[in-house]
Amino acid sequence: MSINPISAIALKLALDEANAGLPPEQQTRDPQRLVHIVCAWCGKLIRYEIWPEPQPGSVGGNVSHGMCPECARKVEASMGLGSTK
Repeated sequence: MSINPISAIALKLALDEANAGLPPEQQTRDPQRLVHIVCAWCGKLIRYEIWPEPQPGSVGGNVSHGMCPECARKVEASMGLGSTK
């Protein structure tokens, strides 16, 4: 499978970010282990992670969900929780 140059650069940078801070033995350049963590509320990209097992058939297209800080504040406020700042 061939990807365009812009996608190749984006994939390289995503792998760089996902590997940042990991010990060398846990770092990988395998795009099938790259996971995009997106906000389940607004869809904004939160971060990239490396998962221990490759996801067959995927080249950097794995997605999991979390909650971004902005949506967390909104949900907490709607529930009467969180800081009063």
